[in-house]
Amino acid sequence: MAVLSRYLKLYIVAGANNLKSLVVYKVDFIVGLVSMFLNNAMRFLILLFIFRLVDQIKGWSFDQMLFLYGFSTMVTGLWHCFFINVISLPYYVRTGGFDRFLLRPVNLLFQLTIDSLDEDGWGELLLGMILVLTAYSRLELPAAKLILLIPAVLSGTAVLIAVSLMLSSLSFVSVGGVPIMGLLVKMFEFTKYPVDIFGNALKIVLSTVIPLGFATFYPGMMFLTENVALYLPLVLLFSAGYFIFSYFIWNYSLKFYVSSGS
Repeated sequence: MAVLSRYLKLYIVAGANNLKSLVVYKVDFIVGLVSMFLNNAMRFLILLFIFRLVDQIKGWSFDQMLFLYGFSTMVTGLWHCFFINVISLPYYVRTGGFDRFLLRPVNLLFQLTIDSLDEDGWGELLLGMILVLTAYSRLELPAAKLILLIPAVLSGTAVLIAVSLMLSSLSFVSVGGVPIMGLLVKMFEFTKYPVDIFGNALKIVLSTVIPLGFATFYPGMMFLTENVALYLPLVLLFSAGYFIFSYFIWNYSLKFYVSSGS
């Protein structure tokens, strides 16, 4: 309990320092927030345009796609706000910045996470909430299911963190891991659409190899189907198990870390 309290205090201090920087650069904060909101809104307009031409995409209606798109935006927004710095690991390794984490008696992953919090993600998170609530109303989904939104979003975020950890671990072996991180961010776009609209090969990849389907699609099915008893334990168990596994891989990969000497 004492350890948890200590880390909570550290996180609060890091968050406070981040807020202080926002006070100094208010315009940058507002511009970043609005830019992220508009960036995701413009991507959503593409989906809107497609449904101006067709009524359904492989059996998925606009409102169902709207819900999944919004849910995905919420999950990636939460990841963006608090955990995006995980994909900056190649930069820390290449520049020697990771060495300073090794000198502190604090969990390495925790240090990496709080070293830079990205406030731009709040715009993404806000848009996601708006889209989800709009779709929820249009689909006339049961109000009682709304309580599942919290564990669903948290489990989805855990999967994104786990995937980020798995791929960032390669930086301890190969210093030039930046292209892989860029590919990861691009692959996050797949989370905004139903897994079953893709080909069989991609379905398998998104459900097993790089399980981004468990970040948004399968949690979203708790709301879009009546199979809550199936999807809720499946999603929670998978996200917890995959996160633990990826953290183990990350810790194991640390053994291969060699300082760049920069």
